[in-house]
Amino acid sequence: MAPDLTQDTLASARSHASVFRLLTWKATIPLEIRISRDSLPRASEGDVVGGGAGEEGQEDDDDGVPTYYMQAPRFTYPALVLSEIEQVFLPSIIPQEQLSGAFLRYHANQAEGYRREDYWFEVEWEGPAGLEREICKWHWSLDLIQLHTIINSRPDSPTRHINPPSPLRLLLHLKPRRVEGAPTSISSPSNSEESCRIAFISLLKEADYIRWGNTRRITGLRRADLESAWEGVAEHDYETHSRFASKVVPLPLTAAKSSDPSQTSTSENLGVSGPESCFAVRSIPLKLYLPDNAPEVQDIVNPLNSQGNPTTILKLLNDTLPRLFPHVEPCDAAYALATPILNAVPIPPEAEIAWLAACVAAPDGWLRIGIRLS
Repeated sequence: MAPDLTQDTLASARSHASVFRLLTWKATIPLEIRISRDSLPRASEGDVVGGGAGEEGQEDDDDGVPTYYMQAPRFTYPALVLSEIEQVFLPSIIPQEQLSGAFLRYHANQAEGYRREDYWFEVEWEGPAGLEREICKWHWSLDLIQLHTIINSRPDSPTRHINPPSPLRLLLHLKPRRVEGAPTSISSPSNSEESCRIAFISLLKEADYIRWGNTRRITGLRRADLESAWEGVAEHDYETHSRFASKVVPLPLTAAKSSDPSQTSTSENLGVSGPESCFAVRSIPLKLYLPDNAPEVQDIVNPLNSQGNPTTILKLLNDTLPRLFPHVEPCDAAYALATPILNAVPIPPEAEIAWLAACVAAPDGWLRIGIRLS
């Protein structure tokens, strides 16, 4: 009976993980994308752009600036969103020949054509001092960009209220970024999908190194399986990404009681070789993000505490940020000063870090938790 029980345990863990991974994967973020006024052709300023019905459409805001609304996958990237904008939105407001890349006319030493490599985004939100903007990082997923706005928004801002979510507001610039006093445009990081893919693969390897102290599980994959991690994100195809995740991301197999968490392993618990348990890793790939552009917090996060019990989010925060999350009773008062946010949702104090990493982490393997002040 033991072999059957073992197979049942593995099958149950795979099924359990798949349910939550798929739910996380299917999550979307509403986007409101405006074209910066200084990017518009002179003849187009103030023109009305026809709106569309449903989840995606175009219209003008109160200032007459063309605006595009869409539902984007939570874990997609600005470079991937830009591809849709180029195909659907820009041709409706800018002459096609100016978007061809071959059309570059010069007037007063400024190019009137448009090139993708010049495009860049800013994200907007209501901060404590009013409207705030920040340049989007191309290697940040929309989830992380949204998390940044949530933890930096003022207490009464619509952005701060995450249910129902307000649109993530992006401002698209079509001309190179310029800084006052600088003789030329500022060179921006590449906004190509290939650059984003390279950064994504690097994060996969970094996450695997943190889990096990090496990257053998990544480097030992066939190239097709490794590339499926990014292809799944780029194509928003869960099954494609699962070809990678099923071989690398640990499963939520039941933790074994142990005085030494580092000794816990799947093979010992189940008596077979196979997928590792999320409770057997050396450390959890996790980053904590604080308001006001404070440095992100990254430390060794053991999946089990010294008593062999799963490490909870509250225990992690008690140890890592004790001034924001002091030890208090009852636990209901644990979030009196701040609240941890994951995937735009507050995390219950009893949530196990290892389970979160196995079931609801980002496709690159990282848990990114924002700290929102009360």
